[in-house]
Amino acid sequence: MDHTQELIIQCRSGDKQAFGQLVTPFIQKAYAIAFSILKSKESAEDAVQNSLLESYKNIMAGKEFRSFQNWFFSLVTSRSLDIVRRSSKERTNSEYVDTIDTVDQTSLPLEVIIEKEEKLGLLEKILALPDMDRVLIILYYYQDLSIREISLLVNLTEGAVKTKLFRARNKLHSLYKSNVLPFKKVGEIK
Repeated sequence: MDHTQELIIQCRSGDKQAFGQLVTPFIQKAYAIAFSILKSKESAEDAVQNSLLESYKNIMAGKEFRSFQNWFFSLVTSRSLDIVRRSSKERTNSEYVDTIDTVDQTSLPLEVIIEKEEKLGLLEKILALPDMDRVLIILYYYQDLSIREISLLVNLTEGAVKTKLFRARNKLHSLYKSNVLPFKKVGEIK
């Protein structure tokens, strides 16, 4: 039995210090992951805190982990994306409402209205993707991380990231049903 499993067992038996020993080695990287997605210290701290609470609950509920570290980092990524999703919806909805409320749509050029609608539709499709696909799209296109940086964050090889990013773009394309996506061509991947 490895040290991680021992700490999980101790945690389940009521040893609260064991949980601290279990997660402490991962906190710095978890924060880096959250910050790279959220670009906000406070939001990153919220994502990590939510992940710690959820991981504790899962341990106490008897969840089995093949790799606690990978599961925890995936959880941090998911909670970060939850925050992105909430803030994006709030921001997009408020921007959309502000545009409608403050400006008569007939005074806006048709191209501006169409572009705003397309951006809103694209964001909704990205948020509808499975977790890993959504993470890769956001990290690569919205956070401007390189393939190498993403591979380190999600604990995959660079080749695996390229493959998964390619597949994620294809899924997004099929969801969006449009030939016009604001993405680089496959040959332009960093």
